[in-house]
Amino acid sequence: MTISRLLVAACAAASLLTLPAVAGATVVPGKSIAGVALGMGLSKVDKKLGPAIKLVNHSNEEPGVDGFNVLDATYEKGYVVSYRPAKRGTAALISTTNKAQKTAAGIGVGATLAAVKAKHPKAKCFATACTLGEIAKVGARFTEFKLKAGKVSRVSVGIVQP
Repeated sequence: MTISRLLVAACAAASLLTLPAVAGATVVPGKSIAGVALGMGLSKVDKKLGPAIKLVNHSNEEPGVDGFNVLDATYEKGYVVSYRPAKRGTAALISTTNKAQKTAAGIGVGATLAAVKAKHPKAKCFATACTLGEIAKVGARFTEFKLKAGKVSRVSVGIVQP
């Protein structure tokens, strides 16, 4: 192989390293979507998905109700990450409508309810969603396949909050 061919091959390989992490990422139930893991901070998520295109702060300070402060960050290509607490918080919920993101079993946006049940037999399914993991235990990790007209419309991974 000539030096020029080696140089071209090296440049091609290097260019693959600069592709966004989203390109080859998947849904890892109870852990991550598109390389964005539960517990990551805003700056690390921005490095994975690019800068957020919209930030919305939600708070609830009603008497007698546990207050919460959440920052929802919307990213391009159908990603939303909720950080709790909002200031210097970490990712507590990661959601996507991106059809490229699938579990190792091939389940993602567009999959049918029957496919979810077949590929993830431990999923608890209802009319509007199927879930993997505990959804009633504070601190537990879960994955939700939101359903619309019998198909997955959104995939989320999260940590049950108090």
